[in-house]
Amino acid sequence: MTDILNIQDKLSQHIEQAKAIVDYLAADIACNDSFSANKDIIANTLWAVQTLLENASNSQGELFDAIKEVKNGTQKNHKN
Repeated sequence: MTDILNIQDKLSQHIEQAKAIVDYLAADIACNDSFSANKDIIANTLWAVQTLLENASNSQGELFDAIKEVKNGTQKNHKN
């Protein structure tokens, strides 16, 4: 069960971090009627969000696998 909680925590962190970046960009554009940062910074920021969402997707897959293992009685020890 600890394994599932660790994976769930990792998934939550990826989502919260991506959400924080998107919220920052939304606030920036709302307050300034355009992005205040240059194109390179915006591109890197969007790349970071994409990476976090890919990591979240991977964590979701790990979580599904861990839950399936518990249901099947074949729980393994995953690396975090």
